[in-house]
Amino acid sequence: MKVLNKLFYYLSIAMLFFGCDSNTIEINGEVDGATSGTIYLYKLDPNNVYLVDSFNIRNNAFSYSLSNVVPDLYELRVHDKRVKVFLNNEDVTVKIDGLQKYSNTKVESRDHSLLDSVYAIKNDFENSDRYRSYVGAFRKARILKDTSVSDSLRNLAKTLLLERNTKIKKFLSLQEPAVSMVLVTRLLNDPQSNQFKRELASQLLHEFPTSMQVRYLGKKEKIITP
Repeated sequence: MKVLNKLFYYLSIAMLFFGCDSNTIEINGEVDGATSGTIYLYKLDPNNVYLVDSFNIRNNAFSYSLSNVVPDLYELRVHDKRVKVFLNNEDVTVKIDGLQKYSNTKVESRDHSLLDSVYAIKNDFENSDRYRSYVGAFRKARILKDTSVSDSLRNLAKTLLLERNTKIKKFLSLQEPAVSMVLVTRLLNDPQSNQFKRELASQLLHEFPTSMQVRYLGKKEKIITP
């Protein structure tokens, strides 16, 4: 199954790549605290991280043109700082406030905003008072071993999950296939969303089969250079 999943993934990327005219996007940005240095651009593929290219920082700024862009999640790395960027058709501007690992960053592009938007749907749900109250009451019922209450609360929470899943699927259905594939894969590999993944995975993988490939972003990686 893993082999088939990888095959689906790479075939879909190949069709998208060869079926479209080559496109070039501009990656521009600023880095506070770095008058010079090198930024490395990586493409986050399944189980591997591919070095795409590197470019220089000059006077706290950088500019780079990337040709033949394959829609996917990329990462800019400079010193200890890593910035994930979704690249597709639009130019992108990145603001990095310092070189520390947890310093603030801001990514501006229409494509990257799609990733932010689908996460906003997820976060609005998980941070809602209704969902939090259900989770709190459910945990209390479990401690008290009140199965009738815990079962009732579980069903209420599933109703909210269904509302959330419907919103996400509707949002994804409005995007081009390459974008949907990246967004789904990214969602299903969010290490902070185990409950989210369990409830949503089967539905998304059924409706967006090209996103079946599992990525292990953030785990031990193998970096492949050209």
